[in-house]
Amino acid sequence: MNKKVLIIDNDRDLTAVLRSSLEFIDCEVITAENVAEASRILRDQPPDIVIAEILFPHLNVLDLVYQLSDIGVPMIITGIKSLDCEERKRVFCNQVPFFQKPILPNILVEKVQQLLNEKHISHSN
Repeated sequence: MNKKVLIIDNDRDLTAVLRSSLEFIDCEVITAENVAEASRILRDQPPDIVIAEILFPHLNVLDLVYQLSDIGVPMIITGIKSLDCEERKRVFCNQVPFFQKPILPNILVEKVQQLLNEKHISHSN
């Protein structure tokens, strides 16, 4: 069965590249370009993993980290800026990978595969 990946980012070029790369490894990719769309997808089509832009308008990605970790959904955060001290603490305490843009798609795809494998192993035990 294909793993479902939700990408929350309004950078259409990056989203298209990531979609192609993830579909190549048999992931089903769902995208959200606004908060309402992201909320609906998270509620109606829970993904296996989420990739989200840290500066996504009207979305507190760091709060989303906690919500997703509570339900066992791994997350990757991307961003054009580096994280400040508080953001680093919140992200790294929850063991959430952060990729600063520009992103090499193959490296992000490797991390997605790793997190999905870890999730599969932890659910098998």
